[in-house]
Amino acid sequence: MGIDFAQEPVFVPSKEIVSLFEGLIGLFEKYQIQLDETYRDLAVAISVPERRIPSGLLPELLAKLSGAIGGELILKKGKLILRQSEDAYLEPHLLAAGFRKLGLLLYLVRNQIIEPGGTLFWDEPEANLNPGLMRPFIEVFVALAAMGVQVILATHSLFVLREIEILMGDQRFKGLPTRFIALAPGDQGVQVSSGERPEDVDPIAALDADLEQSDRYMQTE
Repeated sequence: MGIDFAQEPVFVPSKEIVSLFEGLIGLFEKYQIQLDETYRDLAVAISVPERRIPSGLLPELLAKLSGAIGGELILKKGKLILRQSEDAYLEPHLLAAGFRKLGLLLYLVRNQIIEPGGTLFWDEPEANLNPGLMRPFIEVFVALAAMGVQVILATHSLFVLREIEILMGDQRFKGLPTRFIALAPGDQGVQVSSGERPEDVDPIAALDADLEQSDRYMQTE
């Protein structure tokens, strides 16, 4: 039986929104600001009361991310802040940008903004993220896809592509439909290449740049 993607889609842009969230919707209503409407749409999606019973999706993976950032984001008096314990909070601007990104993913899942049957678009998930945290971060995306969320990532990172391919070999995700798509300028517009594995796609700019750098590195020895 196919999945009915009837939930409201969620788009997360490359620029983090956690530190910008306070008053952002009001700014869009009153002023012309240099942010596109996707930021307002995400802010509206976030502006929901905290669920009395958090989502039960991926408890172990989300606990791992929560431990990495030292807590979880909550909405308090119109502002996203990190709750470290019952009486300890941290302002978002004191968090590293990568931690804000992890916290946002936790928030979206915990408050059921991302649910099975929905679609998640995430632009450049690798931006500002410590490579040591990339694996559990990408694992959450793959696990969400396995639970019925359509996940669409736009990335320039070879690390992200390889991590997805590695996870596809995990027994938990065997048979999960995956599609890799590359876009490049062509003589008659945008050239599109797609396949079930990264090696089926050409060109992959990140791979070409990585190989070219490897050649230059070898020449320095």
